Amino acid sequence: MSQPAGHTTHLTFAEDTLQLSQGSTTIIAQLKPERITRQYFRHSPPTPTELEYAIQDVEDSLHPAYGHIGGGSLGAPVDALHGLTAFLALPADTEAFPRDNIEAGFSRLAALSEGRPLSLDPLPPDAHFAATLLIIRELMHHLDFSDLRLEKQ
Repeated sequence: MSQPAGHTTHLTFAEDTLQLSQGSTTIIAQLKPERITRQYFRHSPPTPTELEYAIQDVEDSLHPAYGHIGGGSLGAPVDALHGLTAFLALPADTEAFPRDNIEAGFSRLAALSEGRPLSLDPLPPDAHFAATLLIIRELMHHLDFSDLRLEKQ
């Protein structure tokens, strides 16, 4: 039941959950960057194995949303995105960017996890950023959001 372009699904991180709201549909997943960081990321950047386990967990956590929410735009509070626009080298006043930007950022994270020197591609210094990027990437990829819209609170 994906929505056509022009619709926005709103992402909220609550205490220990991620909430997706689209129209009258709300999905709550036991998913938050802090949990992914605590449970999987022992290194910064995370190792390829740590990323793989975290991806599997995120995909499993998002499974209830498949077919119920997706398509259109994903809206997220700018403060929850933890430096994403800077890592993606986007202007500070960027309000929306396409899924391709998220995919490119995730590819950079994967390259860093596989040994690309941090001096060639600086990553924000904590694992929380990597977990946030991973969650946003999986949301965009699996729920078919075309772009990410930054919502000021």
